[in-house]
Amino acid sequence: MSRLRSGRLVRLCLRRAGYLEMPTSLDGARIGHLSGTGHAASKGVQATMRFGLGNRRKYTRQLPVSSAVDGEAAAMDPMQARNRPEPGKETAMSTTCGRVCVGMIGLAVLTGLAVTQARAAVQDLLVTSSLSDAVLRYDGTTGANLGPFASVRAPMGITYGPDGNLYVGSYRSYYGEGNDNVQRFDGRTGAPMGTFTSGGALIEPLNLAFGPDGNLYAASFSNNQILRYNGMTGAYMDAFIPAGSGGLIAPTGFVFAPGNKLYVGGGGNPGHILVYDATTGAPLGSVASVIRPGGMALGPDGNLYAAGYNSANVVRFDGRTGAFIDVFVPAGGPGRLSSPTGVLFGPDGNLYVASSGTDLIQRYNGTTGDFIDTFASGGGLNQPWRMVFTPEPATLALLGAGVLGAAVRRRRH
Repeated sequence: MSRLRSGRLVRLCLRRAGYLEMPTSLDGARIGHLSGTGHAASKGVQATMRFGLGNRRKYTRQLPVSSAVDGEAAAMDPMQARNRPEPGKETAMSTTCGRVCVGMIGLAVLTGLAVTQARAAVQDLLVTSSLSDAVLRYDGTTGANLGPFASVRAPMGITYGPDGNLYVGSYRSYYGEGNDNVQRFDGRTGAPMGTFTSGGALIEPLNLAFGPDGNLYAASFSNNQILRYNGMTGAYMDAFIPAGSGGLIAPTGFVFAPGNKLYVGGGGNPGHILVYDATTGAPLGSVASVIRPGGMALGPDGNLYAAGYNSANVVRFDGRTGAFIDVFVPAGGPGRLSSPTGVLFGPDGNLYVASSGTDLIQRYNGTTGDFIDTFASGGGLNQPWRMVFTPEPATLALLGAGVLGAAVRRRRH
């Protein structure tokens, strides 16, 4: 349908529904006071279109007087007067047509919203590519490379905050560029929002996460601490887990778990997974040994999954007790891992693992651990470290349907 025809349809439907005012003037005289002379039939009629938010758009089009005037126009054209419906029937027809047309327009609008939002509804995968100084974006359904999402020096840890923005740990001292820090980016566009924090002698922030208290926690690898920052301002609060507490050395990853627990991987090689009180940071012991643990994640089953950086596998533990369950993804075989660094369960329920030694994102069945495919690669991916899926967006089409439904109900009453 051409733009001209669709524009005419919209104007017709809005007028029938009562949202478009009938012409208010004709050759400078009000319609209701026309004398009935025919000289005005060739004049332009100015109409005003009203929209729900108070916007107004004026336009001029040629209308025969008979289309704008009732009694006077009928007197000019007896044949047309005979064919016109009775006043009451015309009102009913106009109202019915208006409602149908509004429904048609609403359907078209919602269809357009659905098409527009279809791409946005995909939860894309963001990966910190530590040696290419970028957070890379991959289609959350196909794994196709969508290019850089954000530019940041030596990105390591990554997480979304309660504000919907993206937080990325930057290992700037690797380049001799001063203090390591946490950068903040617009969660939808990747536009830089500046340095969120750099306090507490943060060095090599391998992992980031917002805790149950809404504050930001960072694994400061090179000085053996878990640091805590105000989740709103970025102000340094404290070393939530100081160096050496409970045997903490070189933390590589951590995850908050049910039962008010915080699991922390570290200890170099061989390494271990330590347990701390998630409220106080007090040590609660060690639950497992993992050969230099990398990233960790809680699965949909509530269990703990940890990547073995040197053992090239993914190990599963009971999420509440820390008891060993099994080797979920074994070393070698299909989907072979090399120095796995990040583990993440996706919206599809499957397990995604960053294989930093081969620059691949591998995908495994989230229930069985069987290899599915190499989900993402290329696009500049160089030593991937951590991953996160973009948050699920609000469904604007449903909101629009609710608004439209409310408008139609108000119109009926």
